[in-house]
Amino acid sequence: MSSKASMRLQSALMSTGLVQPVSEKSRGGYVEVLCRQIPGQEKEWLRVVEALLTYASGSAGLFEFHICRRYVLKNGQMVFGWHISMDCKNTKTLDSQLDMMLAEVLDDARASLGGPVTEDRPVTVAAPQAPQTPSGVPLAPGRHPPPRAALPRQPNPPGTIVGTPPPPGSASLKVVQNFRDENGRVTIVEEMALPHVHEEMNRPNSKGRGAKLTGGG
Repeated sequence: MSSKASMRLQSALMSTGLVQPVSEKSRGGYVEVLCRQIPGQEKEWLRVVEALLTYASGSAGLFEFHICRRYVLKNGQMVFGWHISMDCKNTKTLDSQLDMMLAEVLDDARASLGGPVTEDRPVTVAAPQAPQTPSGVPLAPGRHPPPRAALPRQPNPPGTIVGTPPPPGSASLKVVQNFRDENGRVTIVEEMALPHVHEEMNRPNSKGRGAKLTGGG
């Protein structure tokens, strides 16, 4: 029994994404696999089938290759699967011939996503086009139009003032610290309200939480 050939064939079929192996049999130089068709990949799988038959036709009698649709009953309903078999005179020949056929055909087969694809293809990215004249002829270097100036925009509405601003010249300094250090030097710290703040900000909220005014002594 050639378990190596069976595993190799099932793995190669599954890697294509076109069919899914569901059962297998192998003995001596013979192996067969029954596969379920992956929906949407029928057209691409038929191309692989044709490639397998073409390769097997040039084997010079080293093996017999068979592939067909096999119909079976499943839960009382008739379904079909793809039956693939390969028969050689001994296990050694089967392993070598199967490896060559898979490397030539199945290892390059891939499922299509939105279209038939059997091999990796480079992606072509369009290059940006140079500015053109109305007749479609690209402009020569140095003849490109100058950059356009930005269009004027309607100004935003003026901002609103929070609170009632004090009259001009009413800002006064407030002494917050006045002390003498151990060397006899006097330090006075004065505070002046910012010109854009017209309300007391160090004020607790309605629940009595937040900053609170502190009394001086």
